Amino acid sequence: MSHSVASVLPLALFVLVPAFITAWAGWRILVRAGYSGVWSLTLMVPLVNIAALYMFAFARWPVERSPSVADVFR
Repeated sequence: MSHSVASVLPLALFVLVPAFITAWAGWRILVRAGYSGVWSLTLMVPLVNIAALYMFAFARWPVERSPSVADVFR
């Protein structure tokens, strides 16, 4: 069975656009929390994404460790 580009393109966009938006949003959140934005790529890996979300949710963020920046969040 041969697929033409016209039939695969909508499916690719249906998968790639939400993946890009998720990675971009995760990148921004992680950078603001004081982590490297590259960690947002873990959101693309099944089961690893769940573990990463729990890790970031319950870990002490680097931004909270810095006394000058922590005053902004109090």
